[in-house]
Amino acid sequence: MAGHLLEARDALLACAHEECPSVVRVDCARWLDEVRAEIPTVVFEAIGDEGLVTDVVVKMGEQILSTSLDGKPIEVPVGLSEFTFTRASGERKTFRVLLRQGETNRIVSADFRSRDPALNAAPAAAPPPQMTELRPVPTSVWLLGTATVVATVTGTTLGIVAKVKEGDAAGTCAPDCTDGVVSEIEDIALAADISFGVAIIAGVTTTILYLSRPTVRVPRTVSRRSLRAGSRDDSRGGSLDGSRAARGPTPRAVFAVPRVVATTHGAWLGVEGRFQ
Repeated sequence: MAGHLLEARDALLACAHEECPSVVRVDCARWLDEVRAEIPTVVFEAIGDEGLVTDVVVKMGEQILSTSLDGKPIEVPVGLSEFTFTRASGERKTFRVLLRQGETNRIVSADFRSRDPALNAAPAAAPPPQMTELRPVPTSVWLLGTATVVATVTGTTLGIVAKVKEGDAAGTCAPDCTDGVVSEIEDIALAADISFGVAIIAGVTTTILYLSRPTVRVPRTVSRRSLRAGSRDDSRGGSLDGSRAARGPTPRAVFAVPRVVATTHGAWLGVEGRFQ
C-alpha cells in the first residue's frame, strides 16, 4: 500500500514458500498475483549505426538490470528511475524515466548512432521529373505522307505528259490520229488518274492518322530535345519557354489535303488546309 511493490513482491514470494503454513501460502499467493499486476515493466533496446544492438549493459543506479539486451520485460520500481546504457566500447547513455503503477512493457531506447549527418541521413529522393504532353508523329504517317507526295508528283508528271501529247496530236493529226497515238495518250492519262487516286487515298489516310495520333506524357527534357531540331529559337540562342511563349502557341495544322490542278498550259501542286 505504500508503493514499495518490489519489496512486497519479495516478501510475498517468501511467505508463499512451501515451508509456510497453507493458510499463509494461500493469502500470499493471491496477494503476489495482485502485486505483480501493479509492478511496472520495461523493455530495453539500443540502436547503433549498424541497427539494433545487444552488447549493452543496463544499470538502474548502481544495480545491474541487464548485461545483454534480449527483449524481455524487466520489473522496476514505480516512480522516477534513472537508467544507464553502456556499450562494450565504453560509450554511455543515461535516461530518466517516470514509470507508473500498472504500466507494462514500457520501451526505453538508447540511440548510439553517430551524429554525423552524412552517416545517418537517408539519401535524398530525386525530385520527380517535370512532365509535359506531346503528340509524336508515328512512322506510318511519314511513310504514307511520302507515298502521297510520290504519287502526286507521278500523277502530275504523267498528266502534263498526257496534256503535251494531246496538244501535239491536236496540232498534227487531229481528228484523224491513229489508234496508236490515241491509245498512248489515254494510257498515260489513265496512269495519271491512278496516281492521283493513290495520292488521295494515301493523303486522306495520312491526315486521319496525323489528327488521331495519341497524346503521351514525357519528361520535359525529352520534350525539349525532340523539339530542338525544329525550333528556330534554339538556333538563335532563344528559349523554348521564353521567346516562343511570348509569341504564343505555335500554329498547328488541323486539316490538310493535297491539291493538284492540270491545264493545257501547265499544272501545279499544293496543299490546302487550315491552322489554329
